[in-house]
Amino acid sequence: SYVAEAQRMLRNIEGAQGSPRPSRRETVTLGIALPLTQRDTPLTQAFFNGLHLAVDEHNAGRQGPRVRMVFRDTRNEADGARSAVNALRDAAVIVGPLYSEEALAAAAAAENARVPLVAPLATDPRVSRGRSYVFQANATTEVRGRVMARYALDNMRLRRFGIVSEGGENGVSAQMAEGFSDELQREGGIVAFMAEVPARGGWARLEENLDPAALADIDALYLPVAGGNAESDVRNALSALEEMSATPRVLGNAEWHRRANATTASRYGVTYTNDFAPDDASAEVRRFREAYRTRTGKNLTQASFVEQRLAFTGYDLGRFLLGRLGASGPLPEALRRADRYQGLGIHLDFRGGQVNEALFIFRYRAGQVEQIK
Repeated sequence: SYVAEAQRMLRNIEGAQGSPRPSRRETVTLGIALPLTQRDTPLTQAFFNGLHLAVDEHNAGRQGPRVRMVFRDTRNEADGARSAVNALRDAAVIVGPLYSEEALAAAAAAENARVPLVAPLATDPRVSRGRSYVFQANATTEVRGRVMARYALDNMRLRRFGIVSEGGENGVSAQMAEGFSDELQREGGIVAFMAEVPARGGWARLEENLDPAALADIDALYLPVAGGNAESDVRNALSALEEMSATPRVLGNAEWHRRANATTASRYGVTYTNDFAPDDASAEVRRFREAYRTRTGKNLTQASFVEQRLAFTGYDLGRFLLGRLGASGPLPEALRRADRYQGLGIHLDFRGGQVNEALFIFRYRAGQVEQIK
């Protein structure tokens, strides 16, 4: 509604300066499909703020087309997500929705409209499975297991593994274990055994489900922990191994990050994947936090973990996508052939397909936590 007024202002400026109007850059639309329900607004705002900073930086430069942001509320429901995507079907790319249920509906609409869509948080593999235009920036639970297995085989030179997952309602642990097992077998690793512990308190009773002789015959033990009791589960699992006098290397997932006793974890060489890890000592990370504070008046270091993660994810994903808008050929192909992108809080790599497979690798060593990839 302000286009005509803006054009009049430009003509007035040109007349006053007596200079020709500068050539225009092509303008493309970045669609944003996120929920604005009362519960979700703080998270949506954090992601949007990070994305907005990335767009401002891009537009201030001279490379690629200018980008305008168009927002649509998904209402945190499937119908709302479909409507949002249909309203944004002319965008160069759509970012969102946040959650898997919304993302499933949005993905179907985006694929039908042949418009690229990148879901920033959804981990349900069905969001992108079998689709060409839909991507998941957050690794699925199965992919997390696969990445850990690949690193253990290729970088740690381990070959024989035991796998223990949590049963019951916590399907996340079992899905990671399945991904780990599948990748091992595909790449020539050996699964010596797979075991399952009960959903409640099972990690504290690990010895009831494991044979000490079997533990002595493996190179490493994969323990994908998940759920609200992750910190106690991590500590209980290590304590149970100590009680059995078992000494295998321990492999894990993001729930192991800074939750184990560092001294004990170092004895087991605990090595694990992680999906979000900003380096607080980095000058770029400090610059981003300050830019965020200047823009929003909010100090990210005092925000919740989820808000911090979404702010960094919005910025990193924005920079990754905007840097490829000027690439030759269709954007989905450009995303699939792009080199691994190292953002401030997340890494991105779609060369394996539609799901991001770029995860950080950490380990406990000498009583400290260190990033090794």
